[in-house]
Amino acid sequence: MSRYAKQPDHGSKGPAARREDCPEQADSRPPVQRLEYLFEVTDSAGATRMICDPAGPRTRTPFGDHSVLEFPGYREPAWLAGPAAAGQVSRHQVAAPWLSQPVPLILWSPAAADRAAPSPGPLLIGMTCGLAEENRAGNRLMAADLTALGHQVRLAEVPDAHTWTGWRDALDPHLTYLLSRAW
Repeated sequence: MSRYAKQPDHGSKGPAARREDCPEQADSRPPVQRLEYLFEVTDSAGATRMICDPAGPRTRTPFGDHSVLEFPGYREPAWLAGPAAAGQVSRHQVAAPWLSQPVPLILWSPAAADRAAPSPGPLLIGMTCGLAEENRAGNRLMAADLTALGHQVRLAEVPDAHTWTGWRDALDPHLTYLLSRAW
């Protein structure tokens, strides 16, 4: 999924033109409601770089802008338009030796969260995985292994890929379910 060329028209809001000269063109729609993608281009010296589709809409991600296709039926989660829940926000920097700078982290905690030490015993684990994620089999194996270790695992496969927006869109109902069981 990480290297898509211009997609065929599937009724999307993104680019609709087909490129007959593009060897990596997808012939069918992947099992997603939206797709973030970049083009890999090679210059005359043989150097490659990733660029956004100049003809399509873009979305911001923590890794820079990406082109995006939104297929019919895709809707942002309703909770994005709702009021923010009461809570406490703290800002941190996480060292990332493989990057040139620390990664900023914003941690939110609900106002009514019980700060007591967790009780011992099996963990309650919620996992989501995109239907078009390249490591879907690995996620299934992880869920099975955690279950075999006695943990309570719920794996939900969602119609997206391995993207920030895919994770965001899966928070409700999957994180909501997990939190309702944990609190």
